[in-house]
Amino acid sequence: MKIKQYIGLGVSLVLIAVLVFIPRYFKPGSETGLTGQSFQKRCLVSEGCRLTTAGSEIELRIKPSGLPKLEPLDVEVLLRGLSADRVTMEFFGRDMPMGLAPFPLYKQSSFFGPSLYRGVGNLTFCTVDKDMTWLARLVIESGSEVTTVVFELET
Repeated sequence: MKIKQYIGLGVSLVLIAVLVFIPRYFKPGSETGLTGQSFQKRCLVSEGCRLTTAGSEIELRIKPSGLPKLEPLDVEVLLRGLSADRVTMEFFGRDMPMGLAPFPLYKQSSFFGPSLYRGVGNLTFCTVDKDMTWLARLVIESGSEVTTVVFELET
């Protein structure tokens, strides 16, 4: 009988944590003190993905460009005119979100030129749609600023 009470208490605590913290992750705003901007752009993976805004440029490179499923994908992000304390990315289906699996991109040492971040991710396998259109969500955090860029990936 006591085990069921402990399990119930544990499940309740997890649900409360999810309800409190998940909305802050997806919608930065006045509650967290963060401000943000969001962009969306289509790109051809073999040519690299690039977004240019006023005074900054974000470039995403993914290898191999054929985006094989369930295999490691080398991801590079170059930032020009934009600083970052933390950079994360995730892949998900455009027409069928398949769960969130963000992964970190780590800053590479460089003294000149753009800031370079690298990481390894992968695409999941979809049994329903073998021709899934994949999106790459890039989240760049710097101080109280959050920039989110979603690239629609074309192979």
